[in-house]
Amino acid sequence: MKSATLAVLLAAVLPFISPSAGSHLLAAPPTQSPPQPPPNPNIDLDAYVRSVKGVAEHRVKHRLAEDDFIKMSREEGTIVLDARSTDKYDLLYIRGAIHLSFPDITIESLKKVLVTVP
Repeated sequence: MKSATLAVLLAAVLPFISPSAGSHLLAAPPTQSPPQPPPNPNIDLDAYVRSVKGVAEHRVKHRLAEDDFIKMSREEGTIVLDARSTDKYDLLYIRGAIHLSFPDITIESLKKVLVTVP
């Protein structure tokens, strides 16, 4: 409440103050760059960002509407991989789907799961 009163008071008084008086009060605070962490040779942030952008582009081009997904899921040879969390998978099971939670998806886990597909 005090800051709101001060702002109103300043707004009322400022038009009557000479331009040079109190200008230091209105100056923008000095800007400082946030501290940068030391470089990590094991992290390639630029490559990660490129990868995420590539995934986003792929998703836009390949995402299916619900009706198209249902139709395609019924076609012979289609594998539905449900990558939702176990809680979400248990809440709403998709008939015929293979569950493999997203954080658990690796080349090895995909090979293991897909080998068991009839």
